[in-house]
This record gives sequence, C-alpha cells and structure tokens, in this order.
Amino acid sequence: MRARGITSGFARIRLRRAAACGRRLAPVAGLLAAGFLALLAGQPAAAETARVRGGEHAGFTRLTVELMHPAAWELGRSPAGYRLQIGRPEVAIDLGEAFRRIGRARVAGLSASGARLEVVLACACHAVATTDRPGLIVLDIRDGPPLAGSPFERPLEAGASRRRPRPRPTLAGLALPGQAPAAPDPFLATYWRRAGVQPPPVPATAAGPNATGAGLAPPGAGPGPAAA
Repeated sequence: MRARGITSGFARIRLRRAAACGRRLAPVAGLLAAGFLALLAGQPAAAETARVRGGEHAGFTRLTVELMHPAAWELGRSPAGYRLQIGRPEVAIDLGEAFRRIGRARVAGLSASGARLEVVLACACHAVATTDRPGLIVLDIRDGPPLAGSPFERPLEAGASRRRPRPRPTLAGLALPGQAPAAPDPFLATYWRRAGVQPPPVPATAAGPNATGAGLAPPGAGPGPAAA
C-alpha cells in the first residue's frame, strides 16, 4: 500500500510538471504558428510556367509559347527585334528548350522577364503571331520585309499595353440626334386630379397636337361632355 501511494504521488508530480511546462510553452507555440502563417501570407501566388519551343521550317523559324490556360497577348517591335507581352503577370516564361531544335540564323537570342519574351533578330526578317489553339501562341520569324499594315510592326514598350478600356455606354449615347421630345401622356392630367395634386407645368417645347389630351378620355372612362 505504501509503495502504491508513493507511485501515485510521483505520477501526480509528473502531471503537474507537464502541465506547468505546457503553460510555459503555449506562448512560444502561438508565436511560431503566427510566424508560419505570416510567412505563408507573404508568399507570391504560384507562377504558371509558359514553355517556349522552336522548330525550323522552309522560309521561317517557328517559336511556340504554351500556356496552361488561355491568356491575352500582344506582339510588337522592340529595339532588337520583337517583344511578346502576355497579359497575366503570374506567368513565367521558360526558355530551357527554346534552342533545342533551331539554330541562330534568324533568331539570334531570346530573353524572358516574367510574362515578357524578347526576340533578338539575326536577319532581315519579320514576325507574325497567332493563336493555334487556346493557350498556344505561335510566333513565326519569316524571311523578308513585313506586309504593309502589319499590326505587329508597331512599337511595344516593355510592360506597356496598347489596350484601352472600352467606354461605358451612357444615356446620352442612346438618344437619337435631332429627335423631338416625346409628348406627355394625354391622360396625365386626369391622374393628377384623382391624386389631388397640382400637376407641374408642361414645357412649351413638349407641346404638340396631343399635349392637352383634348377630346380624349382615360382608359375605362366614358366619353366626355359634348362641346357647346
């Protein structure tokens, strides 16, 4: 009995020590958890990788930029050649396989900064671009000068976009120019009398053959008294 009591006493002492240790460590654990959450909140959004691949063809060199999801893009002239700007800042362009199947006869170099691809030309060539399928941008570097009016020959500044927000429609834009103001409802005076309120004056510009409602009766009402 005495040994059992001693063992029980030691167990209670251990429990009290464990509880005290837990109370001392609780603030430390809270600080660690808060720091971990702050670290997660400060991490940038996961970047989407856009892989660039190349291929040689008769008369042109093709570059493809493959995205996981479709995105808007722009191609324009840069001081060294052409610049491709993808409209999602979280995209990161990968050039690891760009020169695997092409030489440098037309494309002297490629560089990427985020969602921007810089193409350095090594020839008197021009570029055309299209979307082969959603998420696949095709950029062809073709021999010779560009076609007249090519939209890809306009300068494109780094980080800039030529797109402008569409103007929002306004009520003024819906009105037909030169349209006369609509005549007031001929039964409006009758409605005002029923409500016991004095109607506002009718503008002179709105007066017309039916402005006063003479000879007309409101819906559901009988004909008015005959004129003397």
